[in-house]
Amino acid sequence: SSCPTSPSSARNSHLAGLLRTAINDNTSAGLNHGFSASGSGAQVIVTAPAGSAYNGKSVSVNESGLTVTFNSPTSANFNSDGITAGNIDLSPSTFGEGQDVADAVALSRTDLGTFERTDIVPESAPGVAKTFTKYAARSDCSGALGAGGCSYDEEMTNFANWFSYYRFRMAMAKTAIGRAFSTLGPSYRVGGITINPGGTSTTFEERFIAVDDFKTDSGEQKDLWYQWLYKQKGNGSTPLREALSRVGRYYAGKTTGINDNMGGSPITLACQPNFAILVTDGYYFSDPGGLDLDGTAIGNVDNVNSGFSLRSEARYDGNLLPTTFPTTSVNGGKGTLADVALYYYREDLSSFPDQVPTSQRDPNPKQHMTTFTVGLGLSGQLNFHPAYESGASPDFERLKTAPASGGLDWPAPRQNDETALDDLWHAAVNGRGTFFSAQNPNDLATAIRESLDAVAARTGAGAAAATSNLQPIAGDNFAFTAQFETSTWIGDIKARTIDLSTGTVASRVLWSAAPLLDQRGQQTRKIYTFDAGDTAAVTEDLAAMPPVAAQNGNRLKSFCWVDGSGDVAAYTGCSEVQGLSAAEMDYFLPTVVSPGSGEPALTQTPTLTVNGTTGDATKERLIDFLRGDLTNQVVTGGTSSTDLFRRRVSVMGDIINAQPAYVKKSPFSYDTGNFAGRDPFYQAFRNSGLSATRKGTVYVASNDGFLHAFHTDPDNDPYFQTAGIGTTSEIGDEFTGTLDTSPTAGEGSERWAYVPGITLPKMKRLADTPYLHQYYADGTPVVGDVCFGHTEATRCAAATDWRTILVAGLNAGGRGYYALDVTDPDNPKALWELKGGAGAACIDADSDVDGTQTEDCNIGLTYGNPLIVKRKSDGKWVVIVTSGYNNVGADASEGDGDGHLYVLDAQTGEILQRMSTAGAGDTTTPSGLGRINAWVDNAAFDNTALTVYGGDLLGNLWRFQLEDLTGTPAIPNGSVTRIATLKGPGNTAQQLTTKPELGEVSGKRVIFVGTGRFLGTGDKTDIGRQSIYAIKDDMASVTSPTVAITRSGSHPTSTVANFVKQTLAASSVNPTTERTVATVNTVDFADSNVRGWFIDLPDGATIDTAPDPDVVTAGAERVNVDPILQLGTLVVASNIPSADTCVAGGFGWINFLDYKTGGQVPGATANMASTKVTGSLVVGINVVQLPGGTVKAIVTTADNQQLTKDAPVAPSALQGRRVSWREIFFE
Repeated sequence: SSCPTSPSSARNSHLAGLLRTAINDNTSAGLNHGFSASGSGAQVIVTAPAGSAYNGKSVSVNESGLTVTFNSPTSANFNSDGITAGNIDLSPSTFGEGQDVADAVALSRTDLGTFERTDIVPESAPGVAKTFTKYAARSDCSGALGAGGCSYDEEMTNFANWFSYYRFRMAMAKTAIGRAFSTLGPSYRVGGITINPGGTSTTFEERFIAVDDFKTDSGEQKDLWYQWLYKQKGNGSTPLREALSRVGRYYAGKTTGINDNMGGSPITLACQPNFAILVTDGYYFSDPGGLDLDGTAIGNVDNVNSGFSLRSEARYDGNLLPTTFPTTSVNGGKGTLADVALYYYREDLSSFPDQVPTSQRDPNPKQHMTTFTVGLGLSGQLNFHPAYESGASPDFERLKTAPASGGLDWPAPRQNDETALDDLWHAAVNGRGTFFSAQNPNDLATAIRESLDAVAARTGAGAAAATSNLQPIAGDNFAFTAQFETSTWIGDIKARTIDLSTGTVASRVLWSAAPLLDQRGQQTRKIYTFDAGDTAAVTEDLAAMPPVAAQNGNRLKSFCWVDGSGDVAAYTGCSEVQGLSAAEMDYFLPTVVSPGSGEPALTQTPTLTVNGTTGDATKERLIDFLRGDLTNQVVTGGTSSTDLFRRRVSVMGDIINAQPAYVKKSPFSYDTGNFAGRDPFYQAFRNSGLSATRKGTVYVASNDGFLHAFHTDPDNDPYFQTAGIGTTSEIGDEFTGTLDTSPTAGEGSERWAYVPGITLPKMKRLADTPYLHQYYADGTPVVGDVCFGHTEATRCAAATDWRTILVAGLNAGGRGYYALDVTDPDNPKALWELKGGAGAACIDADSDVDGTQTEDCNIGLTYGNPLIVKRKSDGKWVVIVTSGYNNVGADASEGDGDGHLYVLDAQTGEILQRMSTAGAGDTTTPSGLGRINAWVDNAAFDNTALTVYGGDLLGNLWRFQLEDLTGTPAIPNGSVTRIATLKGPGNTAQQLTTKPELGEVSGKRVIFVGTGRFLGTGDKTDIGRQSIYAIKDDMASVTSPTVAITRSGSHPTSTVANFVKQTLAASSVNPTTERTVATVNTVDFADSNVRGWFIDLPDGATIDTAPDPDVVTAGAERVNVDPILQLGTLVVASNIPSADTCVAGGFGWINFLDYKTGGQVPGATANMASTKVTGSLVVGINVVQLPGGTVKAIVTTADNQQLTKDAPVAPSALQGRRVSWREIFFE
């Protein structure tokens, strides 16, 4: 944009109005100076208060275009002589001193407007170097000269910067725009157009630069774009409406009229969002006006209270009456800038399919133009507030109501008038962008940067919702959904209601955690980390645990800095006696390489050095930043002493792969039934205050480095929706219960947060500018009940011996696991952390485990899921985890690449046993042993694990034995057996990245697995055929493999020896959205020759249908979401990633299969076996049973939608059965 000068008469009138308002506002604000101002246009009449008297001092007034008159209390003027009002002398000297009107103390009052002349000269006297004041906010000089501050050279540099880059609005705009766009790269497509170029300019060289990929090499688009930007010059008037319509027409591919020589449309994709960022002083001229796609004048587009111009959204202009501009016949109620913005928002600018991503703010799927506007600091008639979208502007809220009901209409804009600024605001509202009012260069750069952030941001989900109950009832029917937003990398968790009749998840949000966290000061947040130095035994009696102690076995300490005297930061949230150690504090040194971790200095360190603010970037401030402090975030390109760390639009980080975990009353049924291994006192624990009246908490891990614990029902009076759940309209919505909106104690408020000590060394990267996304706490927390100290010989002695513990890995965020005691959600305890990777000691052989180790270098990225179980050998409660992915490094001290299974003491985290898949992986090709499941015999009443099954990235399915089995053959405790290596057509390995599901058919153990991976963008176009298998483990062999997967033929005729094949095909009823099992092949697991059944997934591009990788538009159908077995129905989500940028990842299928045969579930409607999920990938499934017995699958998609699907269940399966927290289903 060019920023031309508006006419002096308009500026002077506006300035005079601001002066009159400021004088009168200061009087009304209680400053009591007694002066008042009046006048009109460019006239300011200042009247002194009663009791003033002439003082004989001269008053000098320099004016150009303004009429300034000073009146005494009488009619006489005091233009030439000063006066005394009370004890205030109005004279040149007191004006210069900025004397305070309340107490006559000389000071500078920026709100009253004073100017001070500074002569920048080398010497204040011969031989005496002159110094210049270093004000508190100045960071452009070192301050090495003491209180005087800045040297002559530094002051001259400061002046030269101002003179070169900021002294004119055009220079300021160029500088701010240049700073804002400096971090953009080829993932953006950027062009430019001027509002009013010089009359002799050529189209390409000065008026316009076409949109193209913002490539950064010399001579590429970014270089050319900056050359174009910096040679712009202002030229007369400001035809904003024509300029904005020219951009809209450009997007539509118009090349005639005002778009002559601009070339074709830059829209290249059906899903491409298109934006205009309009930067201007806002005082536009009326002619020429905006033109539509046909080249005719745009009329009154927003004067109908419907469609895209609803009053309730403050878009309707109030059906403005015609108002004539002073010099033209164009009417103020039509053809406004807001009309232009709305026209190009609502129009379809391309013939592409309507696939532009939508949101609540921007619901238009057509190719349209979204408009952001930036004004240079002036104000219109309406009261603007930067947070107007959040209700902070009373005038903006009144625009949503008719004047007859106390509301407002948008003012009718007039050229070169403050109403044109209101129209600039209105244009952003109509264009579904945002309006920014920039008061200074930093504000302008920030406004443009925030516009760019909004352009890039997309909201999504990466894991399933968490439901409060698998059998929802009123008041316990919540769905907790986590989300993330790209570009800004912020996250949120929201609560919604599940309809008890239909299973539909309400669109209406009950509460949202992120805004509440933003309202909360970081000093009050309770944030903990692991205290490895607290070696005292963990207290087993909750009542005996004091709230604060240095060595009490709590193993928590405050995530707070500690000063030089060893005192923890004096914040109310830093309640633990212990804070970060000196070594841990050094992890957060911002501007140097961190000792201990080797993390480099922050990326912005060179900028901090140039700005002289490296001394302000302290580790204490960085720790406060991570705690949620917003005062030291970068104002884009700013040079203030507080412009230090990454600018966040919200405190809470992105939640991508971690599924929330909800905890209230313990759901298990231990201590009932008559069987060996009974758990004493569990029911007493379950019915005690430790469980029965425990207040609901949802735990979620996010990539701000924290595990968060959020209140869900702080007063045990649940707030939930009772009507209107099935519609998106809020009409008819009804709720019950109480909603507490307190950011410290209400629904959705944070109880506390925990930083795994494993992640501390790299957390300073969260402050980087620009920020390159990393993973931190990205693993799903798993929650279970255990009895510390329980064995077969020494059983639980009281209800208070029972604990509810939480265990989680980090996925790509790190190498290790952590465990907390969350029995009392307000007073958590840290139990242990298991460390892997570089820096951890290595266990070379399984036999080297001595029962005391808490680390092993062979642990990689912890993508596995923890299991909380009892082990058969002695009844001890344990946690079982795997070595995860990429457990290798530069040398043998960083992992051997084998798969390892660890059995840990649930209380201490000590490694009790390790079992390895020796030879299945190495340092070149690590096995990637990830997700696992445990076989238990008494699923409903006991949690004793007999065997663990897991898969790896090499296609191997493993059995890990946890008990000694005698007989033929004998299967000893600790034995590791490869059940099978899964292979697709062509005998290529099929990777296993999901948790095996377990069931029993005809008295035989059956393992259900789906193959395939989608861990990164490189997997999108994987074309290997993937499958679903049911594999029998008859426990008759310890020879690997127990089942040989031998493929014959190619798809669709490929077979596997000793496996029954079933085939999915399009349904005859709804062929594009449903599939059926085309085969009806019998499967008899009692037959020793039958090893199971399998289905080759048919959709997507595969090696059979698209052997040329260069023409692949979609990857093969694969299973990358954990299967679920409930009530005899195996629910398997399969995904087809798309290489098409315009598909939100691709699409998916929800497959409902009879677990015994792989066929259709008996009684399934219209023989349906699969239902399609269009427009997005599936990221998670929950199966719930409604009060009437109906079973539903709640599907979470990558674009953060919750879809409810009917889950077919065989009638016989419903007899006396309920959906279970345990996965194993017995026939």
